[in-house]
Amino acid sequence: MKMKLMRFWVFTFLSLFSYVFTHAQNVELADKYFREANFEKAVSLYRDLYEKTPYNSTYYKRLLESLVELEKYDEAVEVVHKKMGLHKKNPVMLVDLGMIYSKKSDTLQARKYFDQALASITENPRYGFMIAQRFYNYHLLKDALQAYQTLVAAGKGRNYGYQISAIYGELGDTEKMFESYLDIAQESPGSLKRVQLYLNRFITRNPDEENNTLLRKALLRRLRAEPSDVWNRMLAWLYVQEHEYHKAFVQLKAVFMRHDSGLQDLFDLGILAFDAKDYDTSGEVFRFVIDHTKNTDLKINAGYYLLLGERESRRLSPGEMRAAFEQYFEKYGKGSETYLARLAYVDFLIFDMNKPEEAKAELEELKSLPLSPYDTSQVEMKLADLLVFTGDYNRALVLYSRIQLDYQNHPIGQEARFKAARTSYFRGDFKWANIQLKVLKRGTANLISNDAIDLSLLIDDNFGEDSIPYALRMYAQADLLKYRNKHRSARDTLNKLLRLYKGNPIEDEALFMHAQIAEKQQDYTVAEEDYQMIIRYHADDILIDDALYHLALLYEEKINMPQKAMEYYERIITEQPSSIYLIEARHRYRKLRGDELEE
Repeated sequence: MKMKLMRFWVFTFLSLFSYVFTHAQNVELADKYFREANFEKAVSLYRDLYEKTPYNSTYYKRLLESLVELEKYDEAVEVVHKKMGLHKKNPVMLVDLGMIYSKKSDTLQARKYFDQALASITENPRYGFMIAQRFYNYHLLKDALQAYQTLVAAGKGRNYGYQISAIYGELGDTEKMFESYLDIAQESPGSLKRVQLYLNRFITRNPDEENNTLLRKALLRRLRAEPSDVWNRMLAWLYVQEHEYHKAFVQLKAVFMRHDSGLQDLFDLGILAFDAKDYDTSGEVFRFVIDHTKNTDLKINAGYYLLLGERESRRLSPGEMRAAFEQYFEKYGKGSETYLARLAYVDFLIFDMNKPEEAKAELEELKSLPLSPYDTSQVEMKLADLLVFTGDYNRALVLYSRIQLDYQNHPIGQEARFKAARTSYFRGDFKWANIQLKVLKRGTANLISNDAIDLSLLIDDNFGEDSIPYALRMYAQADLLKYRNKHRSARDTLNKLLRLYKGNPIEDEALFMHAQIAEKQQDYTVAEEDYQMIIRYHADDILIDDALYHLALLYEEKINMPQKAMEYYERIITEQPSSIYLIEARHRYRKLRGDELEE
């Protein structure tokens, strides 16, 4: 008796196992045929699978789709009716029937079923989302839109704003899509970040693009009709995408003045403007933050960036800049909380004041502070920079290498590797420098990676395996002199290079560096001539768009010749369509032409 029972259970188990195994194989095979568009074989398997498990929606959908692909419409209708018999109150299958008749080109019958499905939403909203999704999956976008709108009008369930907005986008109605997304932001201010994420797919850096203009006008209309933080913040966000930082400042300042809050947002905007080299706006923002905050840390940080911006903009003389640093330290002290400003002061003493001994004394004081290991590495990096400035390359390389090893997968480690490679380049050790630079070209820190690419290309283009790169050595010497702020000596070296190696591949780089130094020394006539030489004789070289853009900037901002500036901005637009300066050139060109941009 026990043996018979055991055989029974063994037989049952094996049968069940065999069924499960065979079923799994059939599912896998059916899916394979479906993916390969072998619908005849897919139908055979899915029909069997669906008959055994009629409540499985996947088998139903794929059987239906396969039959429609094979144009077996009557069989498809039969499958749907059978499904409707199982789900008597579910109107979703009405969409399936409409789809089949639509494929048969029986538009009247298709429309009848589609309208019945849409009408059912009002009577039974709980099926509304599935009906809308079914329409969407069949790419019946207008019906899907109507289904969602009916659901919203019925006031049932969640908000379907994102789905409605997306459908408007797919229908190509950008204006309604923007309005729909803005409705979401208005109803739920907490969704602002998500809305911005979606909107970001449709706008560009160029404020003159049609989509940018549409969105800006929609926001301004709403702001005028109903002043609200939401619209101020949305406008600020849009202006930031367009790099219009001062306009963004106006919007965020309005939010602050309304509520006496939001200074962190303004501080963050100041950093964005600073990183974009818009020092006028960043300075205005940071001064506003300092004047309105009671938070000492925020004052210290805003003051630090204010100093950096003043130094980068070169509005102050070296003596005035030094006084600004001293005033900052008198106000906020020289403790750990101001160590970043002290590092900036060290940099100023080295490269602007040519006072390496004073800089070294500041660094020794900094090392005595209770700093974190990372902050200590920042101090050591600055010490290495000082050693390069004074010509102690070996000690500098030791420090750079130590930081690189300690922070191999961190931006500061990549910065140290780049500076070590650059130091070797200054010394004329081009092969070793280029090995390090090629590693950095694959790095994750974009700024360092781009600098590494530029320097590596310079070496590749001008360092031959079978020749002594005299021109490159002389160029590196000029670069080192420029690094040390010895601009007159750097220009003399470049002038000698340009005389001795006329026509050499490095000529355009030498002319460009010469122009940049001349601009710093306010020798604008020489800078203009250098840029013109690159444009005239090196039109096929990599620096052509740099020369066009910087010459246009020179005419616009320094020489006050707007018509000439427009001429060179236009050349970037028409001749350099892949230039990194294209959007900025187009914007400046239109501004000089007098085009009115919506404020």
